[in-house]
Amino acid sequence: MGKKSKKQRRALDKLYRRGRYWEWLEKVEALGLSGQFAEEKRVAWDYVIKKALRTPQGFSLFMRSFPRLQPPEQSPEYRLLTLIHQAPTRTKWEQEIMETEGLSPLGQTFLETLRQRKVTHFPMARLRTGIKKFVDKPEKVTRGDYFDLARRIADPSMANALTQLGHQIHRLRAQNSKRAVKQGWSKVHLDHLAEMDYYLEHYSDLFPPSCQRVFYAPFFVQIHQLLQRLVTTDRPDLFTELVAVLGYSFPVVAGDHEHEFRLWLGGEGTDDLETLVDRTLEREETSFEEKLLLLHRLRRRLHERHNAIDSHLESLFLGPMREDLLEGLDDPTIESSLVRTYEAVLDEMIVRCRNTNERESRQVQRIMEPELCEDIERVSMCLDSDRPISRLLDKAFRAGAAGKRLALLCLLLPQSARQGSLLAKTAQQVIEHSEPVDQEDIRWLIEEYEHLYVPEVNSLRILIERRIVPGELLHTLVWHVLDDVDKQFSLYTNICEPGFRDHPFSLPELPLKIVEVLQSAVRSVEHLPEMEPIVTYLKCFPDGRLSSRGMQRWYRYLLEKDQFGTYVHQNLLPQLDAMKTADEASRSLDPTIPLRIENLLRFMGEDPRAIDTIPWEVLILMIEKLTQYFDGKRDVSFLVKIHNVLQEKKSAGEQYAGKASAALLKLMKAAKTPQRRKRGSRSRGRRQ
Repeated sequence: MGKKSKKQRRALDKLYRRGRYWEWLEKVEALGLSGQFAEEKRVAWDYVIKKALRTPQGFSLFMRSFPRLQPPEQSPEYRLLTLIHQAPTRTKWEQEIMETEGLSPLGQTFLETLRQRKVTHFPMARLRTGIKKFVDKPEKVTRGDYFDLARRIADPSMANALTQLGHQIHRLRAQNSKRAVKQGWSKVHLDHLAEMDYYLEHYSDLFPPSCQRVFYAPFFVQIHQLLQRLVTTDRPDLFTELVAVLGYSFPVVAGDHEHEFRLWLGGEGTDDLETLVDRTLEREETSFEEKLLLLHRLRRRLHERHNAIDSHLESLFLGPMREDLLEGLDDPTIESSLVRTYEAVLDEMIVRCRNTNERESRQVQRIMEPELCEDIERVSMCLDSDRPISRLLDKAFRAGAAGKRLALLCLLLPQSARQGSLLAKTAQQVIEHSEPVDQEDIRWLIEEYEHLYVPEVNSLRILIERRIVPGELLHTLVWHVLDDVDKQFSLYTNICEPGFRDHPFSLPELPLKIVEVLQSAVRSVEHLPEMEPIVTYLKCFPDGRLSSRGMQRWYRYLLEKDQFGTYVHQNLLPQLDAMKTADEASRSLDPTIPLRIENLLRFMGEDPRAIDTIPWEVLILMIEKLTQYFDGKRDVSFLVKIHNVLQEKKSAGEQYAGKASAALLKLMKAAKTPQRRKRGSRSRGRRQ
């Protein structure tokens, strides 16, 4: 394997390990390695589909990303999401969505939510009338047209977005009015344009691409008129400021001529941001607003590179420059420039915060904290040293730009990035003076920053020891970590099968490293009672592979802690639908499901108390699925024990016990005794 291939492999491993599956899928597709990562692709697609069904963030990301990629097997859930994405271009989309069949329990829950809310984001009959002017005469669209369109859409978030766009188009049209044209640059309000550009970028994730093109067309037409008029005024200095403000809109309007425009404006454009940063920050007369504009440009450039979703970069992945772009992913120039710009902005904020009141400080925190939380981890991945991150965190706290979530994020970063206990103490003080950590904060940590504490579970130690997270929420976080660890162990168990051992890319390496890191990290937290579930799980499966003996120990622990029924319902039930037949079970996203079911039933046979902790319908479903899997060469003694218990419950008048008993008889028949051997064959005796 060449140096370049190893570098690409390390980049893929890093993305997969950190749970950035969309980026990982795009790179695997771009590099033509789909056939060599079949199992990982199935795991990644399962994750992104489930996240799309569970969370608004996952759904939004799926709607933006999936048209460029196709899963190896198109599940009913994938078809459901496809129909939702294509809704604006289909006439009977609502009926098709509601009639989707073969969905898993998670998909059915998602579909039921749609039914209950009667979601009709795009009532096409009413919408076609409203968008006719947008399509035919976008230059004539006014504020009233956006307001009318907002009234036709039932979804509140989209209606609010269209209302805000109506206000913005009114301001933009005013800058192209006859009076404004006569007065030239004096009627060009950069602050209004910057606000408009912000909303266009902010709402770009909300609308499907087909609708976004229609809703944004009036803006791009007006911006084109504005630029076309002002470019002839022989004021390149002012025009440069105008282009800098339109960070989102200008590339769309300029199209293929964007690079020529930027060269005409001075040559620094998009190709030499480092030089632009040096010039801007070294000038003493640079204003605070100019630093903020520079920060906005750097953040946009960073997101383009990390997410690879910007429409102007798609051609690079498909053309001959794809390898050049991949080579640039490890270049930390943008990250280091972003840190320098953040520091310059925060330094000025530190001076300004001395004269600001509490209300203004809270407003600064609301604006800056989400951006810092989003960028700080991406920056830390690319820089060789943790020192820049330490400085950035310190200045963020001193400038009043850090709130509860950035403090939580600070505590989860490696100790070297926190300057030991200094920043940790500051972060804890911020948390103590903020609202208590709530369920939304924990959900945010789970959805966005899981890679900071899995598999490095020792990162949770400071949250536990300093009682920063309430007990119930900490329980939720720990069991989520355990669920993720369980998935990693399932993957490792699967790829250690003989069929995977000779894989050219040594598939077991990555999961094995995760197991080793996890075992090393848990040593420093094994004394904490809150971490007992994870510690016990690792003791049950010390080599990182699921085994029958380990499962029996694990189920015994769950039963003693009154978690057995909850574990079965939350971890196993959503996956049962994936195993429809024995052949499909071997190709399912988690081939260890049959092994889990068999060991669950064995445990129930040994300890009948476990039967009372799970719903009857779940028990019946487990028995039915295992019936399809049994090959007729199994020990049925544990099934006999369960059958006896069910008969007793049936006699006691429990209705579902009879159904479960009938299903169990079919399973026992499937697990029949092997046929007798022919005479003359080697055997100990004639009895079986």
